[in-house]
Amino acid sequence: MRGDRRGGFFSAAFFSCLGAALCVFGWQGLTWLTTSTWKPLTVLSALNWLHVRWALSPELHQLLGHTPLALALLGVAGLCFLLYAALN
Repeated sequence: MRGDRRGGFFSAAFFSCLGAALCVFGWQGLTWLTTSTWKPLTVLSALNWLHVRWALSPELHQLLGHTPLALALLGVAGLCFLLYAALN
């Protein structure tokens, strides 16, 4: 029963991250279609919007500033799927 509970958490996290990635990419696509300019949304911009202070450290700033948010969410979804598969 304990493995089912962990598996359920990672299953929900997988679908949440997948849905969030699709929403981010859909918003970027809709913005591109309406304004003819692509607005890049990176992990750093999302963390700044959430007021996360550790994201401003010089070591991570460049990496997070060049990582697209939708791809990062898809990566987290893939990791959650792998953990779900390992637990079940």
